[in-house]
Amino acid sequence: MDDLIVFSSLISKRFLKQHQKFFYYLSRLIKKDTRHDLYNLYGLIILIKQIINQPSLEYPVKYLNEVREETVQAFLNQYSTNLIVMSFVRTAKKNQFDLNEILDLFQAAKLDLRKTKLNQKKFDLYIHGSAEVISLMILRVFMIDEIKIRKLETNARLLGSIYQRINLIINLKKNYENLGYFYWPLDNYQQFDESYKKSITNQIDRDFATVRRSIELLPRNCRLIVLVSYDYYYYLFKKIKRYSVNDLKQKPIKASRLIQSLIILKNLLKIV
Repeated sequence: MDDLIVFSSLISKRFLKQHQKFFYYLSRLIKKDTRHDLYNLYGLIILIKQIINQPSLEYPVKYLNEVREETVQAFLNQYSTNLIVMSFVRTAKKNQFDLNEILDLFQAAKLDLRKTKLNQKKFDLYIHGSAEVISLMILRVFMIDEIKIRKLETNARLLGSIYQRINLIINLKKNYENLGYFYWPLDNYQQFDESYKKSITNQIDRDFATVRRSIELLPRNCRLIVLVSYDYYYYLFKKIKRYSVNDLKQKPIKASRLIQSLIILKNLLKIV
């Protein structure tokens, strides 16, 4: 059994390195036990994304439901022949993930697959399942003290929400052209205008200010990776604010490898 757990964790690590290189190399900055739990968590997340984004799958909902059922059964029985699921469940049990939040993750993935216009309620459910619950899981990987976890839960959810909203703005063009929809709770694509963009960015600005103070409460070993992710997304956010809506709908926003490296270096110097 121990050999199976080790092997399954190695597969999740390889999965993350292949599909999320920046986050993989960033994870090398934290201690080994925590790092492997992040590999296991993101292994399942990437597997779900692969099902969503794989055009050759004729019945993606069927495959998603199969992985969901496999994950639930593994969570209850602590065993699965799917090694990605097995490694995730090991981390979920070790860090006391909530089964309902795991189900919320799959529910958000179903909203991805349905490709229908989201009203405000469904948009909030999507943000919760695709980002907020992941941040809560990461918080539990980073911290053991239940009292401290409860103190940071609200801001952990908010940080995940910030990142996802920024992702959705950055990917406006790709989502609309490739998928035919754009997530935001609007009647049509044209309604995402300068006024709507300003209302979103004003809220994100306030949310960034709210969560920044709570990062200092994280353990020193884990604080660095969160500071880097915060600064990385804040860099993207500043570019979003400078771009017109027309620009956002025409070209993607990225951070070069040099910028990514400088963000890491800046925070390394701060925390040493």
